[in-house]
Amino acid sequence: MKNRMNCPSCHHPLDAQTFAGNYGKTIPLDLCSTYHGIWFDRHENLQLSPQAILHLFRIIHAQHAEYRRPLLERMLCPRCGTPLTHKSDRQRNTRFHYFACERGHGRFITFFQFLREKNFVRSLSLKEVVELKKYLTTLNCSNCGAVVDMDKTSRCMYCSTPISMLDSQQVEKTLRELHQKEDKRQAVDSLLHPTLVVERLKAEAESRRQHEHLSAALDPMAWQEAVELVGAGIGTLLDVFLDIE
Repeated sequence: MKNRMNCPSCHHPLDAQTFAGNYGKTIPLDLCSTYHGIWFDRHENLQLSPQAILHLFRIIHAQHAEYRRPLLERMLCPRCGTPLTHKSDRQRNTRFHYFACERGHGRFITFFQFLREKNFVRSLSLKEVVELKKYLTTLNCSNCGAVVDMDKTSRCMYCSTPISMLDSQQVEKTLRELHQKEDKRQAVDSLLHPTLVVERLKAEAESRRQHEHLSAALDPMAWQEAVELVGAGIGTLLDVFLDIE
């Protein structure tokens, strides 16, 4: 069992949770809900099973609407206290960022960057961005949570992250490994289409308003600022595949 550690950024105790690993092993991971991050001891990020990925999806979805603080510029390894070094790497065509202990004790990575590392997130194509602008004028950055003005840019002005969404092919691969039914797997691509995700959120917002006996007219600004495509895509996925794990 690992010793209890503090978050490299906020210094509060990390939340130790156990995840399913490959070949029947269990992997203890340490999570920070304040900074939406994960501490991986050496090689732990390579040992997670598809069930563990779905477990992390649930955690990310539960916290994606919460305010995420920007990481400190200087963070210390929770194992040895030495400064963590900012690193960037590439998985296929996707670049991701993390903070590593130079003594090899592990790495700290945000939820969003972890999804990029595992190829679960891709940037929207120009065609998808143009189509999305028909539905939204603003949305929230999936990396830092800042508001992105769709009329001016297709990437976050604060952290430079392009507008991103879940990659349906990678999600389908994970579901295939979990032996899901064929009809459900074939539905993934349409479920995660960005405009359909937005339409679903819009319908849910209107339903909530009617249920609460408020104005039946939908105020776009009341729900637009809550739209964050990666988190919303995970929510859509979990709603449909609720019986997974």
